[in-house]
Amino acid sequence: MIWKKLFQGDKTLWVIFFFLVVISLVEVYSASSTLAYQGRMMTPILKHTAFVILSIGTIIVVSRFNAVTLKYMGGGLYFISLGLLIIAAFSGTSINGASRWIPLPFGLTFQPSEVMKIALVMVAAFVYTLLGHVSAKKRFAWFLVLTAVPLLIIAKDNLSTAILIAVFFFFISWIGSAPSKYLFWLCVVGLGTALLAYLLLLTLPGETLSKISNRAPTWKNRIVSDPALKEMTPAQRDSMMYVITDDNFQESHAKIAIARGGLFGVLPGNSIERDILPQAFSDYIYAIIIEEMGFIFGGVLIPLAYFILFFRLAQLAQRVNSRYEGMLLMGFGLLYLLQAMFNFIVASGIIVTGQTLPLISKGGTSYLITSLAFGILMSISRRISQENEKDADEPMIIVAEATKLNEQEPNIEGV
Repeated sequence: MIWKKLFQGDKTLWVIFFFLVVISLVEVYSASSTLAYQGRMMTPILKHTAFVILSIGTIIVVSRFNAVTLKYMGGGLYFISLGLLIIAAFSGTSINGASRWIPLPFGLTFQPSEVMKIALVMVAAFVYTLLGHVSAKKRFAWFLVLTAVPLLIIAKDNLSTAILIAVFFFFISWIGSAPSKYLFWLCVVGLGTALLAYLLLLTLPGETLSKISNRAPTWKNRIVSDPALKEMTPAQRDSMMYVITDDNFQESHAKIAIARGGLFGVLPGNSIERDILPQAFSDYIYAIIIEEMGFIFGGVLIPLAYFILFFRLAQLAQRVNSRYEGMLLMGFGLLYLLQAMFNFIVASGIIVTGQTLPLISKGGTSYLITSLAFGILMSISRRISQENEKDADEPMIIVAEATKLNEQEPNIEGV
């Protein structure tokens, strides 16, 4: 009974959550070997375990929130995270040339963009469901402005998160029945902006790009090939495909990790690439999972878990009475499916960018904020369960009342 009271909400969501948590504890412990070399062996996993325990507590607490609290929560999170983004942009801690983090006590850091992700999900649900008296054009315009402001701040130092938010904006607006013509022109403008940015990266020198963003030279190196390759013959260029350089280091070793895994993997703790890949415990943890657990378990079951999560939330969205809460379910399902897909694409070497794998990658901010979102999902699913139980009890109550009335009626035939 204690477990039932603590872990309220949809059982399928809890199963997915604890499945991902177990994978996270095993793989983060294995993939954090480079951190262990810098200090005590158990320090990284103990720190990660502490965040996991805090995350479970966060879900339990937030799952008790009522519907009214959720409606006001989105606006508060949005403006708080927007303020923190501005602070991080101007006076945040710089890691790998990007000012994305706010320093905290005990050597911890906080990434405001993680909070902005769930804030935008809640803002989208509010705009597209609770503002029914406003025209579809104005709802789309308001959400566009509310998304564009943090997007421009984030894009300066964290392009991958900005792209994720932009893709999320398009799909959640489509789900929210935004006018099709505005979505079409949004795609045109987005593709035009991407093309212009690509041309600027090709033409502008590194010094000029660094004035625009500290990360711009890095972006240029990722898309511009070595000029020396142009002077090589086709045969020489083909031979260079198998040479690992600074430009292809990460994607090459990610592919090596996936190839080493085969069908059944080398088993947890036996990875070689975890000591070579940078950020093996976060951005490239999916490659390490496949190396250690193989294509069948790691390569198939892990993505399947995120798809099951999305479709389960879509099922719950059809059963909930509140359109706002239904939109929240769809929004969070879409966000974390997209984020997982970004991480899978990175691990496969198609693109080089940084996105954590939700509830698996090491990262205190990401883990706690994702758990906050899961708490919101549990809160909604808990009310769905209560409504279903109430609906199931109503026929029994009607039958009991009818039986009671029949017992009170006089026996006319006897009279």
